[in-house]
Amino acid sequence: MWTVSMLKENAKAALKNFYWPAFLVSLIFILLTGTGSSSSGGGSSDEFINEYYNNYSNSSDSSYDYGDYSSDDDYDYSYDYDDDIDSSFSQDDYEQIFNDMFSGFGDMLGDTSVSAIISVAIAVVIIVMIVTLAYNIFFANPLTVGYNNFFLNARTGNAGVGELFSQFKHGHYMATVKNMFFLKLRLFLWSLLVLIPIGIGILIFAKSDSRDIMGSLVLAILIVLPLYFVALIPQIIKKYEYFLVPYITAENPNITPNRAFEISSQTMKGEKMHCFGLQMSFIGWLILGGLAGSIFTAFLGVLLGSAATAAGMALIYPYLYATLAEFYCCMKEKAIATGISSRDELDGL
Repeated sequence: MWTVSMLKENAKAALKNFYWPAFLVSLIFILLTGTGSSSSGGGSSDEFINEYYNNYSNSSDSSYDYGDYSSDDDYDYSYDYDDDIDSSFSQDDYEQIFNDMFSGFGDMLGDTSVSAIISVAIAVVIIVMIVTLAYNIFFANPLTVGYNNFFLNARTGNAGVGELFSQFKHGHYMATVKNMFFLKLRLFLWSLLVLIPIGIGILIFAKSDSRDIMGSLVLAILIVLPLYFVALIPQIIKKYEYFLVPYITAENPNITPNRAFEISSQTMKGEKMHCFGLQMSFIGWLILGGLAGSIFTAFLGVLLGSAATAAGMALIYPYLYATLAEFYCCMKEKAIATGISSRDELDGL
């Protein structure tokens, strides 16, 4: 049985001798990836974990004590056109205006110099997208797992800054790349659900009267915006369902993607909201870091402000991700106690 305060106290104990190395690792990680890790860790006592394991194994009640977790119908959106204006602009006139616009765009593309500039710009955008994707797949993702590995080793008092790059070793690299690639791919595919409300919005505009643009815009907002947020829900659920995958990969890089997803999905049943609540308990720190970053940027400029923001967030991340690692350790013992996995499989290497 665990509480938020327990996890945080254990994280503080683990960081007692590793805070500044954790700060350095976090700063390097932020600068190289521009983001935080989806998981991290930081030590607490194994006595606490063993107690959790024994309580879970001997109790028929698997419940937890989480402690701290805790239009106006008369409004007319259409334009009130004056009679002489209304009579002077017909539907054919609007169609002619759009035709003239596209005709002018076509003439512009017919200009060799303009066409060449546009072609180069499109090529540059495509190249940047490909390079960014490759960087994330082959460098940032393994670095994320290495970041997790640092904190997992810090739990046992055996962590060095070099652990950040541990997944680039021979025998780890391609297996880690594969696991993290399929994780990001699954989350990306779930995110495509937001295209449904966007498509509905486009359809509304396509079928709307060109003289009632404002009414169509309001209708699109009233229909599309709620559907958009509803479409985000499955992706958020899957994000927490697969929350343990980077941790599992950090401990056992050679585990297959399907097996890592299976362990995470089964273990996180009934735990998603608890994990969300744990993360939300740090919202004050993250908001403070964001505000400090904005102030630094305003006074120091974008470059120095961004560097100061990265340093500020690197001060917060060790505590945050060390606490999340304690959550993973409890979930790991749950998986072992309930037969979802074995200690050999999760301890991996």
